[in-house]
Amino acid sequence: MLAGTALQDKMYLGKDGTPVKVMGTKGEKVVLSNKATGHEVEVPKNYPLEEYDEKRVNSMSKSLLKKNAADKKTKDGQPKKESLASIIDPYLYAGANTVAEIVEILDKKHLSQAQGKNLNANVWARIVTFNRKGYKIERLEGKKIKVIKPKTQ
Repeated sequence: MLAGTALQDKMYLGKDGTPVKVMGTKGEKVVLSNKATGHEVEVPKNYPLEEYDEKRVNSMSKSLLKKNAADKKTKDGQPKKESLASIIDPYLYAGANTVAEIVEILDKKHLSQAQGKNLNANVWARIVTFNRKGYKIERLEGKKIKVIKPKTQ
């Protein structure tokens, strides 16, 4: 079967046994999504595809599929939560809030990640971490704190 005649949103195997999904067309090209890596690739309409068969998926794709599925879940099978540090950092980079305001925002907007944690200590820990890594910590008017990335040479 050729990519030009393949059905959209259906799984197929590429030439090398990589699982792909047909996403649509762009002019004379067909857009395929590589299910092992998540990348989208444009191929000509005469690109050969085969019907999807789990047994014929190449070993590299199988291992990538397993790893990517494992990265998205915790040991008990629940989806991973966004880390508290990745939520705090944008507020520190912006410099528009005090530590107390950031704690208040975390407590209201990010309740699931903040539950049972000392938020004030977490915000200060991020500030200390940035300081140790050489970032500049600016104290603005009204006790607002801004973190500035160091200039690389």
